[in-house]
Amino acid sequence: MAITTETEDNRPEVTAFAFGRVWFGGTNSQRWGTTLFFSQVLTDINRAGKCHQEADPTAESINSLIDSDGGTVRISEMGSVVGMVALSTALVVLCNNGVWTIRGGSQGFTPLSFVVERVTKIGCIAKRSIIEVEDTVMYVAVDGIYQIGNQAGQDQYQGGGKSIVSTNITEPKINSFYNDIEHSELTGSVSVYDNKQKVYSLYYGPVNDLNKALNLRLKSGAWYPYTFDTDSEELPARFRMAFPFFSQESRNVVGTKFLMFSDDDVDQRYSINEYNDANFKDFGTAEIDAYFEFSPLTLDNPQFDKSAMYVTNYFEFTEQTITGVDDAGKPTYTYPSSALLTPKWEWHSVPGVGSKVGRQRQVYRFREVLAEDDGTINTGMTVVTSRDKVRGHGKALGLRYDAESGKDMRLIGVTLPMTMDGQY
Repeated sequence: MAITTETEDNRPEVTAFAFGRVWFGGTNSQRWGTTLFFSQVLTDINRAGKCHQEADPTAESINSLIDSDGGTVRISEMGSVVGMVALSTALVVLCNNGVWTIRGGSQGFTPLSFVVERVTKIGCIAKRSIIEVEDTVMYVAVDGIYQIGNQAGQDQYQGGGKSIVSTNITEPKINSFYNDIEHSELTGSVSVYDNKQKVYSLYYGPVNDLNKALNLRLKSGAWYPYTFDTDSEELPARFRMAFPFFSQESRNVVGTKFLMFSDDDVDQRYSINEYNDANFKDFGTAEIDAYFEFSPLTLDNPQFDKSAMYVTNYFEFTEQTITGVDDAGKPTYTYPSSALLTPKWEWHSVPGVGSKVGRQRQVYRFREVLAEDDGTINTGMTVVTSRDKVRGHGKALGLRYDAESGKDMRLIGVTLPMTMDGQY
């Protein structure tokens, strides 16, 4: 009897490791596009490509499946596989038309005991945006950045694993900001996670020129954007950001780095760059317009007037040594910080228009101390605290903190006692 053979020219484009096996998916094929392949349990490396059972299925005596066999999982509704990530007790399969999970039964995953569930119909639009963040997976979709993880407070097991849910983390905080980003700038976006600083960053922009970043500080839940000026007259060369990534080469060299292409009309070169300039001019002489702004505070009741007697600010202390004095006779420091606070009532934003925008004032203040012989200073503190009056009243109060050119600003927290129509 002749054996029919089939040839497939396309190969799987996505791989993952889960349940002690190698998984393959993303084959650009009409027949195999909705099929995932998993290898035999890896007792040795030679089993990594064996996605079939160990016994001969045509044998008369021993022909049944065993728990360590390889095989396939077919998900008929699945579109193109964009990525696969092992998460907790499940394999998360991210496609362009949704996200699925594959979990084992009560005794773990076997070729005869597994559960396939659809987590969401919102698919991923950028392969390089998929990243593991702590015990979750993040990816970019058309309408937001989604986070896949175990449901908060979910301890019971369902089908052999914890319930996994999908959450749009850009909604509602920065939904309007995200929706203003061009779709073409998101399809090539790249996610990076700094597990030391606990900061998730999404870099996006034109193809091969990722000149913008959207950052999320996990500890505080605060979002903040950043823009790279890649074609400025103040830069020594025009440059393009080819690929941002997280590097952990040693204990001293940790953080986000960028593969850069630069062209100054003389030389064209690639280089690895990072944030390390103490004057905050990593890409030439261009200044960075850095500020932190609270959404207007309404106490969840915007119809009544509020007032605030004062605001207390908390900053990380950064100065290390005294380097001299300026023209006014004030000491200058290494790694100086500054913070200029502007309070704004009634959703006002333009200074000088109306009477609801307060004057800008310096709120990073500490008591100056005498330096040691080598110039080092020791204030005995790690946090700078200042308290300032907030004059005026209105239905909403916004606070904006601007950084000064060439100086740091590390805002840790703010306390702001407010009253509403006489009620504290």
